Amino acid sequence: MSTALVTVPTVRARILPGWMTRDDAIATFTTECVPSRTPEEAIAIWEEYRERALALPVDRGTVCDRLPLNTEEQDHANRFIAFLNQYTNGQHQVAEVAKVDVRKMIVHQYYVATERSENYAQRNQAGTWLEELLPTAMPDAQLGLQFVLGPPHCPNPMSSQAIIDLPHAEFAFLVNPATGAFTASQFMRHITACEHGTKILLKSGYHRSFARLTSAPPATVPTAFVALERNTWVHPVNQPPLGVGVTVGAGELLPTGRLPALFSDFVTEGLFMDVLQRRKRFQLRVQSTWTAVDDV
Repeated sequence: MSTALVTVPTVRARILPGWMTRDDAIATFTTECVPSRTPEEAIAIWEEYRERALALPVDRGTVCDRLPLNTEEQDHANRFIAFLNQYTNGQHQVAEVAKVDVRKMIVHQYYVATERSENYAQRNQAGTWLEELLPTAMPDAQLGLQFVLGPPHCPNPMSSQAIIDLPHAEFAFLVNPATGAFTASQFMRHITACEHGTKILLKSGYHRSFARLTSAPPATVPTAFVALERNTWVHPVNQPPLGVGVTVGAGELLPTGRLPALFSDFVTEGLFMDVLQRRKRFQLRVQSTWTAVDDV
């Protein structure tokens, strides 16, 4: 009897195992990667990369200076802020737009889907990056909807479930302030970051930033335009300098530590690892449950 092989849909990705926690690394290699590893194999990989991360120089290039905007860039930044104010009725956390060196931003997300980043790079040639990084219009989204009432999907004949198929993960089921109705709401898709002193933490927009980094012409600074948010990075206080002979602790690898992961680590040999990850698709599953309660 022949056994049919089950093909698992995958996506090419790049990860930074050295900055993951031990548990996150185990979960990544045992459940998200193809082929999957055993917990023992996952720990061995993690320990190797963790040692390399801990051996890096403390305070290595974490200063992320802002770069001057030219006239075209400043005009686009003004249009982006105007659109953001109109779309959110002024209810947003963006303080300003900054132009920075992608490589020097601190990261808290330790993976990028390189396959997705390649798609960004291919469809965004010179002259279109500004709109991709800081969009001035909300893109249309094609949603699929399934609706079921009662068993077998719901426990009660009056209970229901709506399954909304999404084109990407950046959606939530929220109230539309204009209509008062619940709907699948698409988040703004600009690149966001936060600042503490001379350091900048990249919050969102990792795939577009990676596309910027890997498609920049040789001998040029790979720049990105980020929406800097207000008061969103709480930095730890009273961090004394390391003394002679003091070993760098794992806490220093955190984004707020003195050895955080930088975006440049995604292209630094020995610090990143290319893997195949299980491909995901995204849904919003909205459940209503009919129930009778005592009237007291």
